[in-house]
Order: sequence, then C-alpha cells, then structure tokens
Amino acid sequence: MSRPTIAMQNARIRELDAIRCARPLTDAEAREADHLAACAYHRIYRAQRAERWGHPTARARARQAPDREAISQGQMR
Repeated sequence: MSRPTIAMQNARIRELDAIRCARPLTDAEAREADHLAACAYHRIYRAQRAERWGHPTARARARQAPDREAISQGQMR
C-alpha cells in the first residue's frame, strides 16, 4: 500500500475533525487522528529544520563558518 499524500492526510484530518464535532470518536478513529496529528507535526518540524539548516550537514558547516552578523557589522574580516 502506498503512503497517503499530504493532501489526503489533510483531508482526513478535516473529516475526523468534523466527525469529532458531531459525536465522540471511536478508539480506532482517535488513534488515526493522533497518528495524523503526529505526522503533520513531524512534517512541520522537518520543514522548519530544513529551512533553518538547509542540508543535514549544514549544522556542522554553520559551527565552522565565521559569524555572518559580525562580518556584516565590520567586526570580523
């Protein structure tokens, strides 16, 4: 079975949210909602990490690189 796309996961989250408004979720629906929420949280985390560091090795490069703010302010050359 292939993994659901982000759009499919988001649609299912909205569907489960609508069900939750109408009636209590069953145990299976609650587990699915928790899983989809965790997937969405992890996607956000990965996107923020990629935005912050770029490539996985960028963290190591950032530690070794001179401070950009200090260079721009003329404190380091």
